[in-house]
Order: sequence, then C-alpha cells, then structure tokens
Amino acid sequence: MWVAALWGALIQIVGTLVGRALISAGVGVIAYKGIDVSIAFAKTQFFNAANGLPSVSIQVLGLMQIDTAVAMLFSALVMRLTFKGMSSGVMKSFAVK
Repeated sequence: MWVAALWGALIQIVGTLVGRALISAGVGVIAYKGIDVSIAFAKTQFFNAANGLPSVSIQVLGLMQIDTAVAMLFSALVMRLTFKGMSSGVMKSFAVK
C-alpha cells in the first residue's frame, strides 16, 4: 500500500522536474481551449442568419445546396484541427523561445 503512494509521489515529482527543465530550456506547451464551442457558435450563427432571409432567398440557397457546403466546410475544419492535435476542445502545441 505504501509502495503505491510512494510510486505516485515519485511520478509526480519527476513530471514536475521534467516540466521545469523544459520551461527553463525555453520549451513550453500552449493550450487553446474552447475551439469546439467557437466552431459550434459560428455554425449556429450562420444558420440563424440564414433563417432571417426571405423565403425566396432560402429556396435559392437550398437549390444551390449551401447548407451542405457549409456543413462540409465545418467538418473539414474540425478534421484539420483534429489532425493537428485537438482533443476534447483543447488544442496543444509546443512553443520554443
């Protein structure tokens, strides 16, 4: 039982030391939070703005399949961010001074 507590403390101390060594060497991690919320907000704003248009304009946009194009653009954006390292709405990247 005490071995598990000692092991956990040792891992935490080593992680802290490695983090401090990287920071002193000029390497850091930048985390961007709220990306998924921002994308959802932009998508909602676009479709809400489209709902305020006259019915003839909405019919023309429907014939041009603008809704499908916008959904494809947002999907491509999310996939690109996922490939760059986004998970759970947080994107982390290394920064070097």
